[in-house]
Amino acid sequence: MAQEQTPSEVLGEAAKADLLPFFLANLADGVVVHRAEDERIVFVNAALSRMTGYAVSELVGLPLDRLAAIPADIPLEIERARTFFDENPDGVWSNLFLLDRKDGTGIWIEARTRQVSHRSHGDFWVSTVMERPQPDASASGPGDDVRLTRALIDALPQALVVVDQDGRVTRTNSATGALWRGGREV
Repeated sequence: MAQEQTPSEVLGEAAKADLLPFFLANLADGVVVHRAEDERIVFVNAALSRMTGYAVSELVGLPLDRLAAIPADIPLEIERARTFFDENPDGVWSNLFLLDRKDGTGIWIEARTRQVSHRSHGDFWVSTVMERPQPDASASGPGDDVRLTRALIDALPQALVVVDQDGRVTRTNSATGALWRGGREV
């Protein structure tokens, strides 16, 4: 009977066999990794390539906003994510985006992002990307309803904290940030 291995032992063997890039490339969800410093894409997997219609080689090196169907949204979202990670270094930031496909069509996705730091290479944002149904935009243009919802939540005078099923903070509003920066206990 084979001896049972711990997950660390299995991953260690996978790394030695150079299987980790193989696993990442073949995940069902899209994966995009970009440098936090300049928002340049450093890795995408095959699933993200299929979602967007771009070859992996076409995306690596591009700024992250190249994937956004509404590029004007990206600076604000990046700033919100930076604030989130400043306040929640181990948190997972999640948001809906209208992603731009190579053929000019859009696809709604949810990106779940975690910031990771490497002592030599700096900070990176690692995102899993899943296709989501289009939000109801019958009375507005693409993305207007999502922006309006975000703006309303951010404008709430009460602190708002959204947690996932594991209890990790995934979103806050500006009142929450002011509360935490004020040094008050929650």
